[in-house]
Amino acid sequence: MQPGEASLYPEVLWAQRTDVIYLTINVSDITVKTLDIQADRIKFEGTQGDKTYAFDLELFDKLNPEASKKAVSARAIRLILAKAEDKEYWPRLQKDKKKPHFLKTDFDLWKDEDEEDEEPAGAAGGGMPDFGGMDFSSLGGMGGMGGMGGMGGGMPDLSSLAGMGGMGGMGDDDDEGSDGEDTEEMSAETKA
Repeated sequence: MQPGEASLYPEVLWAQRTDVIYLTINVSDITVKTLDIQADRIKFEGTQGDKTYAFDLELFDKLNPEASKKAVSARAIRLILAKAEDKEYWPRLQKDKKKPHFLKTDFDLWKDEDEEDEEPAGAAGGGMPDFGGMDFSSLGGMGGMGGMGGMGGGMPDLSSLAGMGGMGGMGDDDDEGSDGEDTEEMSAETKA
């Protein structure tokens, strides 16, 4: 886990299934110098402007580097690392029990072992999460969300509140000397 002396640690997110590890290196606009996926470790080094990011993780168990995939975008580097054996979930990503500060759980991709059995075959096609079959094309016209069932289409007419005035006795200096005459008028109006 020791990068070069002048290096920084990138934020690294991870999640897993019984057969793969999802690893995201969250650094935008990075130029990858080294991305070495070995059976028992991952070494990374990259530059962003004048900053160098690096890490070296010794893994809890073995990977199949040849079956692993990577995708580099302007926002992050995403890895789908094939486990050497399809068996139970790893209790942690790295061999060392002490978790490094830059390594975090990717809750967007995380599934518990018992939830993985519920996932339909092929739902994570191409290694991407399923998102529950949600049709994202229907979200384009959300706008102000007017007319949500039973809520009316727009804002209530607040002009009816304009004549209510302030609450007396709340530090309002205009009511000095008030002796309750307004109260009698108001109660007579409400009875009518």
